[in-house]
Amino acid sequence: MTRLLWLPAAATALCCGGAMAASCRAEAEPAREPVARQVWTDIAEFSFLTGLDLDDASGRMTLVRSLESMQSFPALKAASAAWSTLRARIDGLADTVQKLGQAVGRLQQLCDQLDAVSLTPDAPLDEARWNAGVAAVETEMDAAIAAAAPVVAQLESHASLLRVAAAHHARQPPPANAVVRLGPAPQAMATEFSTLALRWRAVASDLANARRILPVRPVRGSSVPLIAMTAAMRELARISAEAHALSAQRLSDADFRRYETGDYLYDQCPMLKDRQWVGLQNLYWSERRNAVALLQGTGLVSPPGLFNVKPWQISVPAMILGADRWRFMRTGKGYWLVQNAAFGPGTMALDVTSVAGKPHLELKMTASAGDSPRFSGQQWRCAPSDLPGQFHLYNRFLSDAIVLDTANDNGIAVMLPATSRSSGQYWRVIER
Repeated sequence: MTRLLWLPAAATALCCGGAMAASCRAEAEPAREPVARQVWTDIAEFSFLTGLDLDDASGRMTLVRSLESMQSFPALKAASAAWSTLRARIDGLADTVQKLGQAVGRLQQLCDQLDAVSLTPDAPLDEARWNAGVAAVETEMDAAIAAAAPVVAQLESHASLLRVAAAHHARQPPPANAVVRLGPAPQAMATEFSTLALRWRAVASDLANARRILPVRPVRGSSVPLIAMTAAMRELARISAEAHALSAQRLSDADFRRYETGDYLYDQCPMLKDRQWVGLQNLYWSERRNAVALLQGTGLVSPPGLFNVKPWQISVPAMILGADRWRFMRTGKGYWLVQNAAFGPGTMALDVTSVAGKPHLELKMTASAGDSPRFSGQQWRCAPSDLPGQFHLYNRFLSDAIVLDTANDNGIAVMLPATSRSSGQYWRVIER
């Protein structure tokens, strides 16, 4: 893209007799539309879900299952997994281009020197200083131009993959889920990446244009170097301002790490304190009993010595000491291992099972590997709800298409959230 240069009256006057010092100034650049922080968080979340949250074939989350039939999905998965590397290169490029704004001041000093010499023909011109100063800026520009080329190419490649994903997603949309946010839509990601690629390509093109404008040697008594210098300064100031807008609201390394690792998902589970024993209150049963109806652990399995315990999983008071107390243990990527105090820490964890003759799944307690899960069914995530303090629970084995719901016979069933937004799907953590 070639940009036409507009030369102000002050610079034009140089060609028609006499230099004007006011020409050696770059006007203040107006603020440009920044890339919003939400865009960066959406990209980070989408990259995690489609590139890093895929340890095994079970429990594929809905977003991935809606895209993995694409022929280009392996390439999209690889690009998503490599977003951390591309992000670092974009940040480095933005910093490099912004520093070119500092070169404007150095060029202004050289421009003022030549302007002063043109007004006083007998004054000495330090050509060595001029040549060295301009050459230093050109070296910086060459480095920025070289760094921009691969970044723009990767952005455009990533944007192309996302446009294919967006089209596929539009043709075969996944089932609606009124409970769990499935992740940023591929259509939005395609738009944001395409915009990023377009803006950075414009920066690269403008850098190349400014590089061509910048003169290498001064010419005593000629207005041409001053005109070119002023134009280059204005281009650099504008390009630097654009690079600032592109990166001003980017995520810090610490914030990005939370998305890259999936730790951001822990924020959706309002634990009182990590590893603290808590109660899990169910909204459906609390409303009907007008009491604190808590999930009980002992009715989910019959360990030695507890064969006569009633098989109720929602009850108050507790059937046995510790049965209504749970502990959430972080296992990485936003997953929790959920233990019950009646069994003791590091022994059993909340899991799911199918029941013969029943159309739904139910809960059970199965042996864990200490404080680590042995099965994908032992790994749980939370999703925020529309009610303050309430959340939903879904399971890695079953994916985010299914959330924890209660049956109306005092049992616990795992049901499809699309059936209803029933109160049995709402849970609250309370002190216990």
